[in-house]
Amino acid sequence: MDKKGLDEKSRHVDAGSSSGIRRKIPRSQWLPALLLVYLLGMTIYFGRDLIRQGEIARLVTVFLLDLGIIALLYFFLKKRESKKE
Repeated sequence: MDKKGLDEKSRHVDAGSSSGIRRKIPRSQWLPALLLVYLLGMTIYFGRDLIRQGEIARLVTVFLLDLGIIALLYFFLKKRESKKE
């Protein structure tokens, strides 16, 4: 093997090792974010019908309760992760 062949191999290994480092996203971030996207989707999907039927108070109440539950979940998971470390 020539020197050029070794350099190409070492470059390939270096590139592979740097791309192999992945930062794990904490559950306290991705789970509430996913639930928030779901909440927004359901609010948009069902919200139009509820507004047409005059049930704005129901829409706002359910949205705020769900938002509060997602916030509590975030803080609970954050506390749990800090105890784990």
